[in-house]
Amino acid sequence: MQKKVAVVGMGYVGIPVAVSFARAGFIVVGINRSREKVDQINNGISPIGGREPALASLLKKAVDAGRLRATQSFAECKGAHAIIVAVQTPFDQAAGVPDYSPLESALNDIGSNLSRDTIVVVESTIAPGTIENVVKPILESRSGLVAGRDFFLGTCPERVRPGRLLKNLIELDRVVGGYGEESTKRMLNLYRRIVKGRLYGVDCLTAEVVK
Repeated sequence: MQKKVAVVGMGYVGIPVAVSFARAGFIVVGINRSREKVDQINNGISPIGGREPALASLLKKAVDAGRLRATQSFAECKGAHAIIVAVQTPFDQAAGVPDYSPLESALNDIGSNLSRDTIVVVESTIAPGTIENVVKPILESRSGLVAGRDFFLGTCPERVRPGRLLKNLIELDRVVGGYGEESTKRMLNLYRRIVKGRLYGVDCLTAEVVK
């Protein structure tokens, strides 16, 4: 039985990740709040502008093969082998702090649909301490599950660069930071399916600091 990966946030980070996991043999569901973007993806059209070698054609191929689809429903997180969080975390220039409202909104919906043994990975850019102080409390509160025991949690910071989205994702070395050793182990096994570069297994705080 093919495992399902849910990718929350289908933008410059989420779409290359979704396409990569689809190519690796997973059934991938992209979750996005924009109906327009969902419809574009389900029609095999990449909503990402600019020149991104191979991305548009690989997205269409994955959609046509039934390995990738998009939805607005967070219910698709239920039963997923892994959930990749790739929502925007813009910096609030006036306040001088990151704006985590999109992340927190997504985490609340993910937590309400979180199943046991699922791996939750934040690829969004986050400051040190965010997994411990923001992500973990929301997911545990909404799901009633315990991180590191009932589900697995961590961060694998993205290394995107426009024009090289797929190339960087596949070829560059990555830091994989888990909440506890079992989370790190499971995340490493997951990312080995799509990353050819070296993977460094660390704790989640170290991964946040490295980013």
